[in-house]
Amino acid sequence: MKLEPSGNFIVSGQEGLLSEISSMLQMAKQTVVISATRIDSTLSKEIVDAGKNGVRVYLLLTSEGFDEWLKNDFKEIADNVLCRRTSQGIPSLILIDGETPDSDGILMQSGTAVDRSLKVEGAAWGLRLNQEQVSRLAHYASWLFWSSNGPRSETRCSNHLKSPQDVKPLSASLSKVSSNSVIDFNAKNDGNKFFTGIKDIERFTAIGFSSFDLKEIGGLEIDRRLQTAVLTSPGDVRSGEASADSNASKIVALISADGSRGWLFDWVADAKMQLDHQTVLSLDDKQAGTLLTVVNKSKDKTEWNLMNNVNLSSLEVGAEALLTDGKTKAQILENQTIDLGKQTVTPWSKERLSEFEPHANSRPDCEPLAKVINWTWENIPPCPPKDAKDDLIERQFSEAVRKAKAADEYIRERLSTHGKKGEKELSKLDKIAKNTPQDIRLISDLKTWFDALSDVNNQLKKLEDGGDSDIQRKKKTKNVEIPDTPADNRPSVGRLFVHGKVKFLAIDSWTDYEEGLVESAKYNAELCATRDVLKRQAK
Repeated sequence: MKLEPSGNFIVSGQEGLLSEISSMLQMAKQTVVISATRIDSTLSKEIVDAGKNGVRVYLLLTSEGFDEWLKNDFKEIADNVLCRRTSQGIPSLILIDGETPDSDGILMQSGTAVDRSLKVEGAAWGLRLNQEQVSRLAHYASWLFWSSNGPRSETRCSNHLKSPQDVKPLSASLSKVSSNSVIDFNAKNDGNKFFTGIKDIERFTAIGFSSFDLKEIGGLEIDRRLQTAVLTSPGDVRSGEASADSNASKIVALISADGSRGWLFDWVADAKMQLDHQTVLSLDDKQAGTLLTVVNKSKDKTEWNLMNNVNLSSLEVGAEALLTDGKTKAQILENQTIDLGKQTVTPWSKERLSEFEPHANSRPDCEPLAKVINWTWENIPPCPPKDAKDDLIERQFSEAVRKAKAADEYIRERLSTHGKKGEKELSKLDKIAKNTPQDIRLISDLKTWFDALSDVNNQLKKLEDGGDSDIQRKKKTKNVEIPDTPADNRPSVGRLFVHGKVKFLAIDSWTDYEEGLVESAKYNAELCATRDVLKRQAK
């Protein structure tokens, strides 16, 4: 954003603010007051000429500016001015013949130095003052000059540039500016008194404020009555058109939308006073109209524009925007795909697995300005915990089957050495094996198998006795352990797991689902799917 000059609002530059100040200094008849952060020789000719013509010239500089004044040895200027140091925050201003009917003045951007920076285009601005404003500011500048607190020193001639006079012992009885309707230095507390008639204004134009500042000025919620606002940073306001630019802080003003009234803020270089917008100058209709023109010229050249209730479809893909918090940047996207991964569905069924959608609150944040969000996920049934162990029933069955297989293997090996008689007994085992399920779940199936093993084992013993002595027989055979049958059946489908005190019945096929519901209730277990299900390729 670039501030454009208009009427009595002047912008720095060779033909702008510098030229205006030069002309004013040449017109001085009695007094010149210059208050600034620092000064150099840029306007030395005008200042020296004024001093030689009998004009009393007063310079008020900040501590840093005064120290620089001493170091630069401005001898010719020093012999024609009275220069003082102050540790207080001061305005940047030029006042000409402040106590006369021909008074003139210019108030500059806070912190502006009267030096070569005034030649830089757009570096600072100045506002021409009316007679009443000059008079009030002259009183204030006099109070600052003669009654400033902190370390005070002055120079009255070039000799003092090496040894400035100490003015600490001096005292003045000047009073600070009394309550008035032109300038105020405690606007936050004096708002109702100073901002006379502000509540009668229906619409405002504002520049240089944050959105928070506009919630209350002069006892009024300004952000509810805005027509236009150029904020210092993006923020949300409750009415009007708003834009934001980092350069907006150069000028802080509140103006009626018709340009008839206005107030200029923060023209004293004091961070604490600027934080609460304590320093205010009441503008006349000409100044208010000028600043209104300046704002209207600037509002379309700002870095950001606030857009409320925007239809995303109308925004250009790839463009960047700030959200209402004024800080978060976001890019406008055509679409965004977010994979939510595997989603465990409980309670579960075939229908719920096909229809389930994760709740909106459980989904991660998406790009705020994506036009279309494509959510993807895979619904899966619950599974037993990774560290769940086989239930007691499963362990009993597994151990019984292991022992039975070991006995079966040994008996078969021994029978194979007994020819036809051995083959006859082997056929019995083959018949039982053929009729025994691969995944044994019933005690009755185990008992049939174990009884057959026991019978065949007894026949093996008879075959191997064969008239041999006890010692010879013991070398050929060993005692075969036929396991006992467990006390309970396994579930008819799935496998039982236990984790702590919780049981899980895990199935791995939809054909087992209905029966699994019945069996899980029977064994007081939670129905779930085996973990192998998660490894299968989704169809």
